[in-house]
Amino acid sequence: MAKRLIDTGLVSQNWYQNLDPKKKALYIHLLCSCDVAGVFEVNYRLMSAYIGDQISEQDLFGAFGKRVIPLTNHKDKGMLVDFVSFQCGGRINPNVKVHQSIIKRLHELGISIQDLQKWCNHGLEFCGVEPKKNATEEKQKPQEEKEYASTKELNNFNVEVEERKTRDQYDYHLAFDRFYSVYPRHDSKQAAFIKLCKILKECKTDECRNALLERMINAVKKQRESDQWTKDGGKFIPMPSTWLNQRRWEDEGLVEEDPKTNLERYKTISSIVSGMKV
Repeated sequence: MAKRLIDTGLVSQNWYQNLDPKKKALYIHLLCSCDVAGVFEVNYRLMSAYIGDQISEQDLFGAFGKRVIPLTNHKDKGMLVDFVSFQCGGRINPNVKVHQSIIKRLHELGISIQDLQKWCNHGLEFCGVEPKKNATEEKQKPQEEKEYASTKELNNFNVEVEERKTRDQYDYHLAFDRFYSVYPRHDSKQAAFIKLCKILKECKTDECRNALLERMINAVKKQRESDQWTKDGGKFIPMPSTWLNQRRWEDEGLVEEDPKTNLERYKTISSIVSGMKV
């Protein structure tokens, strides 16, 4: 999990104090969920689930002034323009390894350091010297090889973007409704929804998500018939968020064994017993 600095004086700043509780929570959520360059995915449904209140475009891009902006070349993304300046202490150096990942991310999005400097409200100094390539080696490198490398890098990036779009189109609300409808205890709904989303997001494909969801549902159906869940009026049924946190669908005994396997095990045990001396 990424770790980043946070301004301890944020709560004493007038602009933050004037926000209502929903927008204060939204701003903290953006600080925690953005990437190394301060860029975040614009997903109002998921943001609303995390905040616990309906989030609109006006809430996201109208409440924080010039601190949060949409990226015009990427309609599904927004940016905290002062994030990089604060994390880097107001100076970004291409020779610092941590800063290199920031510059690389900006480059992927087509954003230059000069663009970021213009947007930043608190100033961002670009220092150091970018490493230069050996001129002789560059001349010896065939032009076709350089073009192929650039094309390959671009294709890989486009594939990654398309895969991310596919993941974002997955209907997490429908998946949760299916899980929640079979779970016998209905409380901590918001916490359960967020946890289920996190677990399903770990899967790389929709097929993997659907298979995992089916496994969870089948596990719940089996466990809700167990003595532990039925005794004392369901007193010992865990909350759905707890069940997900503990990965209870992986409990032993939830997978039906093949009858042939059981038969072979019986024959093996019988042969051992018959060969023992009394």
